[in-house]
Amino acid sequence: MKHTLQFLFLAVLVLTMAVVSNAQITSAASGNWSAGATWVGGVVPSSGDVVIANGHTVTIDQNVSVTNLTVGGGTSGTLTFDKVARRVVTVSGNITVAAGGTFIAQDAISTTGDLAATSTSITNVASTAGVVNGMNIGTLTGIAAGTTVASFSANTITLSVASTNTAALTGAILAMGYDDTLSIGGNLTNNGTFDMTRGNAAGICHVIFTKAGDQTISGSGTTTRFRSITLNKTAVTNKVIASINVTTSGSNIIFIAGTWEQNAGRLTATSGSIAIGSLTATSCALNIIGSAGASIASNLNVYGAFLLNTTDSLIVGAGTSKIDLTYIIGASATFTKGTVLINGKFATAALTATTINGANIIIDPKGFAAASGTDYAFRATTGTGGTNPFTFTSGTITILNPNSTASSNPELAMSSSVAPNISGTAMFVLGQGVNTVASAAGYRINFNSVVSLNHFTINTGSVGVTLQSNITVKGTLTMKSCGTLGGAFKWKADNYLFNGGAALVTGTIMPDTVRKVVINNSLGVTSSQTLFISDTLVLTAGALTGPFTARVTVTGGTAVRDDNSGLPREFALTQNYPNPFNPSTTIQYELPVNSNVTLSVYDVLGKEVATLVNGNIEAGVHSVQFNAANLSSGIYFYTLRTGSYVENKKMMLLK
Repeated sequence: MKHTLQFLFLAVLVLTMAVVSNAQITSAASGNWSAGATWVGGVVPSSGDVVIANGHTVTIDQNVSVTNLTVGGGTSGTLTFDKVARRVVTVSGNITVAAGGTFIAQDAISTTGDLAATSTSITNVASTAGVVNGMNIGTLTGIAAGTTVASFSANTITLSVASTNTAALTGAILAMGYDDTLSIGGNLTNNGTFDMTRGNAAGICHVIFTKAGDQTISGSGTTTRFRSITLNKTAVTNKVIASINVTTSGSNIIFIAGTWEQNAGRLTATSGSIAIGSLTATSCALNIIGSAGASIASNLNVYGAFLLNTTDSLIVGAGTSKIDLTYIIGASATFTKGTVLINGKFATAALTATTINGANIIIDPKGFAAASGTDYAFRATTGTGGTNPFTFTSGTITILNPNSTASSNPELAMSSSVAPNISGTAMFVLGQGVNTVASAAGYRINFNSVVSLNHFTINTGSVGVTLQSNITVKGTLTMKSCGTLGGAFKWKADNYLFNGGAALVTGTIMPDTVRKVVINNSLGVTSSQTLFISDTLVLTAGALTGPFTARVTVTGGTAVRDDNSGLPREFALTQNYPNPFNPSTTIQYELPVNSNVTLSVYDVLGKEVATLVNGNIEAGVHSVQFNAANLSSGIYFYTLRTGSYVENKKMMLLK
């Protein structure tokens, strides 16, 4: 009987411990994860749900596997890693950092020393207190990534990889720590501080998202920071959906499989590039949608898929960076809505299905001028095995500055044997009226015979444009400002708009017969050759001088009522010039009949910031100036309303 009771007692005890180990366990005090005294009931969590209570700091000193993890009780609470060895934390469910809570990577050890040339050790170290074998050596000239502490003494650290440095680094600062790992199988909610990098490259935690389904990143916390994110989610349809500001650095996002979707807040890569996959990993994607934005310190390289469909912006690079869409057959990139600012270049090939159907892309290649000046701003090529046409149906592609070397490659180049589809309201723009590159040689354009542009605008200030091949423009060629026009081939366009603030000359490369010319330049335009205008000459502002003949002339938008009156055939709202602008820009609109017109400007929140036109306006082509000197930099929208016709366009103020 006695033995039976003892057996029953032990069975109950084992069952109770099993229940406790799988139930919620809350911290009882500050301490190491492995210490029983750290936890209520003295049971070290090995599964189930875990809560770090207010006022407690728990240090992860072993590998951990739990279901759900909550850090903080609403006012405080901290979870961090030790500095003894690499730790692996696996959370199969959700992670929640409560308000006031903190979940952080270890703080790296910093020390100073002199690195001897070609040495495998760092000598004269001021102190090796806290240094442990296996620690990572942070970034330092001559020390390769992944180098660790092999051994150490009081004043010397021996490296696991020999240094390639050829000069002593006196007083160099070293940061040392471990690469821990955090695997998340559910959602991450951060209402406090979540920081897996602590601002250095040594004491970091690699974060892996593993669920074969969607996971979310949300919350009200102001710091959600990563050093390295890995998406290993089985298929491209499985997403990590972020709706708050997320900062990452170093290796940023490593795409194995899955989609990172930023639908609000901003994804900021403070250093390095983002590669959407690799040559062997293409089942992945990056989506910037909704009200989200993104900033990438270096390059955006697409092997899988990329989608931009946002009311915000994508900013890439700091001078010689790129959006590169030339990597792998089957990749796709779609720019539907939003503003893209590339400090460098944009490259696509028929390897990649590239579609621009509403976004405004602004490219500034002036960073290449400081190097050799031998690179392009926009280029579309075929690539081996490429079959996808470059498709551009709406939006703008603007090249702000040329390179500086006369022998450099074209700023605007297309050499694909697959004819591009450039149609609708798609427009290429050269220049912003003022050139900011010293001693610039001017813009160069080079297309092969399959290329036909839709609308094209030249606004290069005093800088010239050189044609290295023939140019076909199906829609409107707009001349706002330009230096010397060079090249042996003529423009081929249907409509010509001269819309600047300086006197212009048509140039000999303009054909001698055109359909329509609009002069909206108070200082006028001079025809440098005998010109026949087969349809209409519209004189909105200024005059056309020189030898020309026009079938119908309309002055100041005044109606001439016949079949060839020259009045616009439909309502239209054109893209503002310049765009981006600071602080003023011109907006033009067309009215086929006298109309009651409202033209208003709104910010991204939908608040009206200016009313530019409000009243009855005669039929014709009209323009109005918008001065935003009292507004802050950002995206703005302008809307034309007349009767049942409503059209919206977007512009960008850069101060």
